[in-house]
Amino acid sequence: MLLCAGCLGLLGACAYYSFTGASIPAHIRSVAISPFEIQAAGALPGLEQGLQEELVRRFSTQGGLRLLGPEEADAVLEGRLTAYGNQPVAIGAGERAALNRVTITVWVRFYDRVREEVRFEGVLSAYGDYDPARDPLEGERNALRTAIARLGEELFNRIFSAWQ
Repeated sequence: MLLCAGCLGLLGACAYYSFTGASIPAHIRSVAISPFEIQAAGALPGLEQGLQEELVRRFSTQGGLRLLGPEEADAVLEGRLTAYGNQPVAIGAGERAALNRVTITVWVRFYDRVREEVRFEGVLSAYGDYDPARDPLEGERNALRTAIARLGEELFNRIFSAWQ
């Protein structure tokens, strides 16, 4: 029993464990999340703010990290929206779109300032679907919110679930 307690103590010193399955290193206690640059044509207004709010929520609430400026934070997350799409994915009666898909693609980089190394860099995509026969603009907005939430979850998991 004493041996198990000692092993758990050693493991706890290496990383902070979140109930989400994330393993956040003990030296990462704060993060700076830079606003993502929008480089994609056709993106709905407010996309940048929605993405920023999702990432802030995810990293502070789910990850328990403090939000600081890039010069003070232990890690920095930066990125840019590289593609935005809104295309039909299912055709209904009369060859009209029965289901549309909003897809967002981002390039992201997570830099560990303490260890001075890039911990994750890559391109991620996420989507949300909607029925274009109903209020198409509101449908696109809701699909975009779904895509942003999925992207936030995927990004958080990619950064912290496989931490070594």
